[in-house]
Amino acid sequence: MLRSCATVAIALAGFLVSACGGAPPVYRASVEVVTPPGPPIPLEVETPFFIPGEQMDWQLSLRGVVGGKAQLAIGEPGEVDGKNVLIIRSRVETTGVAALIKKISDDVTSWLNLDTAASQYMEANMRFGTKRSHVKVKFRRGGYDMMYHRRGRRARRWTQKLPNDLVAHEAHSVLAMLRAWRPADGTKAYFFAVGGRRIWYNVVQYKGKGTVLTAMGKRKAIRIEGTARRLYRNLKFNKRKKMRSYTMWISDDEKRLPLMVTAKTEYGLVKVELVSWQK
Repeated sequence: MLRSCATVAIALAGFLVSACGGAPPVYRASVEVVTPPGPPIPLEVETPFFIPGEQMDWQLSLRGVVGGKAQLAIGEPGEVDGKNVLIIRSRVETTGVAALIKKISDDVTSWLNLDTAASQYMEANMRFGTKRSHVKVKFRRGGYDMMYHRRGRRARRWTQKLPNDLVAHEAHSVLAMLRAWRPADGTKAYFFAVGGRRIWYNVVQYKGKGTVLTAMGKRKAIRIEGTARRLYRNLKFNKRKKMRSYTMWISDDEKRLPLMVTAKTEYGLVKVELVSWQK
């Protein structure tokens, strides 16, 4: 359950080493990219929204049965390579009966550039039962470099290109953007997001203000609806994979807490609810 919705659980949007022996793998440029159809503007904000030092915990359920948890911790602003960054860490894992059936976890650390509202680096350790893998991503305008290493196999490296000098996002930067996003009601935007070793195309729509009942009580919130589609490296839609839809509620106050996400997946309805926040 968690591997299919780990990006939704943290980013609340969609979807998330050298080899032993032989010649070292090299970066390979992706083939010529195409721009997927969608709204005319990419999702961009002037300042990403996180509260330094905050910590959040979510509860994950599938079809009403609790089976996982997600945690996120924000560091204090600092400087890395002359850039203003915020280090963010998160963990998603199965719990209870689900963990007895299969242990699944994602541990992600990213460096969010506070000047560009985009990640400059991300590293993740993923477990799916007995399978373990490690991912490193260096982001830049127009694409990113990725290293993917599944334990027991040779590491793979490649360069992913993006059109129009756009940047790709990962779970943490998506969350930072959506917490900051306050456009006119009905506004649509798109963004590319990295989940695991895959790349996803998301379209989100700002639906305005209302109220929502969550694990933290009844709260005033803004609602964002979105869809996510998996892409090939040339950025064409993977038509063998169904589009996923999700709805996100963010508290309409100074904390802008990601209160709840519901996502329709091939496994059923996934719900992610915030159960604690502290600073």
